[in-house]
Amino acid sequence: MTTSLPHCKTLQLEQQGPHLHVTLNRPESRNALTEEMVRELLAVIGAIADERDIRSVVLRGTGGARENGRCVQPAVMVFVFRCVRILWMTAAV
Repeated sequence: MTTSLPHCKTLQLEQQGPHLHVTLNRPESRNALTEEMVRELLAVIGAIADERDIRSVVLRGTGGARENGRCVQPAVMVFVFRCVRILWMTAAV
């Protein structure tokens, strides 16, 4: 079964079996978060919140924006993990 995913301008979405690959697609800005990207991330998280056919989410960015060996925008990862944790906790209730 394939999950119905939202259309996104700033994200590329690809479901491969139980894995959803979410690629931040704003290499010209080193994938800096915008309001539109945040809305799209929330829409994706909302779309998969109750889906049992997606077992993992792979988050990455285009353009290879890295600095001194560290991810340029760790805030994206923190944001997504917090959203997933909230959804997971509310689904368990």
